[in-house]
Amino acid sequence: MLRRSLLLSSIPLLISCGGSSEGEEELNFVPQTFGDEVFGWIPAGTYVVRSDQGAQALARSSLNPELPVAGARPPSIEYARFVLVVVSYGLRGQCDDAEVVSVKRRAGTVFVEHRKVEPAARPILCGFRLSAWTAFATLPVTSGPIEFVQLPARVLPPP
Repeated sequence: MLRRSLLLSSIPLLISCGGSSEGEEELNFVPQTFGDEVFGWIPAGTYVVRSDQGAQALARSSLNPELPVAGARPPSIEYARFVLVVVSYGLRGQCDDAEVVSVKRRAGTVFVEHRKVEPAARPILCGFRLSAWTAFATLPVTSGPIEFVQLPARVLPPP
């Protein structure tokens, strides 16, 4: 009987540890993929793109003078409804990646959680071709501030 009583009394503690914080709202987001030919090699940093002009300015910031490819157009996004968020870790080998993990709103501020994705072991071929180490996502338009939170890297298991 004592065990059952202890178990029942711990249920509220278990429930309060999981889920989202009070006042925190999970927002839907859609990961996007754009090749280097569209935005080029974006300098390391975080970016919020709210217009076609913002997308063009981001493409002009490329670290590689040959990218973006002439004539490549930034994505067609309906900026009245969506915001493009961009996380760039600079340049990478072809085995590295980046990802937006979640988007949450808390007290009027949107938080974009992101992380690097890296292999546990680096094959020799990983460093032969450099490209942009970026993650893109669209989310519902917001007029409030957007902040970026870097999470610990996700390490992929060896093949």
